Amino acid sequence: MEVAQGDILGYCTDFYGEVIKNYYAEADGVVFYYNAGLSVKEGTALVAYGIREHMIADEV
Repeated sequence: MEVAQGDILGYCTDFYGEVIKNYYAEADGVVFYYNAGLSVKEGTALVAYGIREHMIADEV
């Protein structure tokens, strides 16, 4: 999945479903994986994506 700078990548909510924080793409890139779960430890990667300008080849 491709993302553009500023696209929302995900969010964290509290126990009541209130959004605590949104996470946005810092640059254009490609999402490698998402980590979704009922809970995650602080510091756990929630999404991994490659920044387009650092990728070796854009064509597969």
